[in-house]
Amino acid sequence: MKQEVLRMDRVTRIVDGVTRLNRFSMHIFQGEIMGLLPMNDQGKNELVLLLQKNLPLHYGFVYLDEKLVNSYQKSPMTENAISVIDRQSRLIDDLTVADNIFVLRRGFKKYWIRPRILQDQLERCTREIGVSIPADALVKDLPVYERCVAELLRAVLAGTKLVVVRDISNILSASDLKRFQKLMRHCIRKGFSFLYICAHHEEAFPFCDRISVMQEGSVVLSMDQPFSSDEAIWYRALDFRRPAVPVARPVSMPVLCMDQVCTDAIHSLSFSVWPGECVVILDRSNTILGDIMSLMNRECKPKKGSIQVNGAPCGPHLRPEPGQELGFIQEDPVHSMLFPGMSVLDNLCISADQRIPRIWLNPGIRRSIRKEYSAYLGPNLAEQDVRALSHREQYDLIYYRMHLYHPKAVFCMQPFLGADMYLRHHIITLLEMLRKRRTSTILLSVNISDSLSIADRLLILENGRLIREYARDDFHTLSPQEGYDPHRIR
Repeated sequence: MKQEVLRMDRVTRIVDGVTRLNRFSMHIFQGEIMGLLPMNDQGKNELVLLLQKNLPLHYGFVYLDEKLVNSYQKSPMTENAISVIDRQSRLIDDLTVADNIFVLRRGFKKYWIRPRILQDQLERCTREIGVSIPADALVKDLPVYERCVAELLRAVLAGTKLVVVRDISNILSASDLKRFQKLMRHCIRKGFSFLYICAHHEEAFPFCDRISVMQEGSVVLSMDQPFSSDEAIWYRALDFRRPAVPVARPVSMPVLCMDQVCTDAIHSLSFSVWPGECVVILDRSNTILGDIMSLMNRECKPKKGSIQVNGAPCGPHLRPEPGQELGFIQEDPVHSMLFPGMSVLDNLCISADQRIPRIWLNPGIRRSIRKEYSAYLGPNLAEQDVRALSHREQYDLIYYRMHLYHPKAVFCMQPFLGADMYLRHHIITLLEMLRKRRTSTILLSVNISDSLSIADRLLILENGRLIREYARDDFHTLSPQEGYDPHRIR
């Protein structure tokens, strides 16, 4: 008989008058990987918080190891032995891997710490599960994959029976994701269990034992292996398919041209981007996206090769000429690109001040911008604090900032990072809005499942080298593991 690790029975949690979880029910058995596919963000963060700590419930029951730990009758506010692995590190950067795994775990009672003994213990553990990670390395120096492995090791050695893995494909390359999933499979053979939260069933189908679909804070569909069809999921999903839009390539120059560019991580990279084209750069090893952003932002120059924007050289000591304007959208832009406390109109105009002289001193220009963009942003333009906007409205503001700035090309770093299915669909609409202005878009990503919906070309890089290039007409030759899905592409 299977032992139940977690059971949530009709859990309802209301926060500030908003129902986050609505009669949410789920159970996880020992030694299995349970997949959870949220159609939207409602309840996803609240679920993870509730698993970690027994917060007050409006209704329902929560059982861990078949023992009642939380209910609407009594919420003890105690913490549960459940670990979470996502893009937010829970390790101490300035301590070594061995110190994070052994010294900081619950129950460690040594007064004298002998690093050599801890390192030997860690080496035995890593050898047993077939991974290699330096025990004496500082956490802040670890690559993303090794950091995730260290967090998993800490959870396993602490005896955590349930580990929540959330949106891990947003930070791991495709090859590292497969290695991490293989490591998870090794752990379940030892009796550990996982709740795997991700945005796409294509990611969960190959290795999850069961899958639940979550929408509006409730489980609306449950599926067991073997997963015979994905139609039930797509019935509840949005239509991501976009018709192909031919990109006119005039005889004149491309917007961007990289020719044999080399940095410490990039090796002889060459490609061009044409006006209005959407190009996805997939970095399978997750090593060069930061270098590309630094090069295009004129923060550094290549060791070899050349970069041209609109036919003119681009570099840190070269003044941008008219027609060389570039836009940049960082990952998680609502937290990295908006200025809290400033008005929505001021946030909208921040990039445009590079093209419109005296925009801050001329109220007439600002009135003109307010009148034009009220058609897109509506009454939100009158808000005096950008924090008053909803999450989706903040995304609108960021992309319409690029619409107003109207650069030749916009570089988007991980545009779908942390976004639910509805927000991903909306981001694609915003990217299409930029294309209608003949603005080229370059999407930098380690995961391509949504990017192909709008892409004209796909460039696959590994270890700093361009290994394959696909036109839109060739996307059907990609395997499902590489990101092809007929529901998103036509």
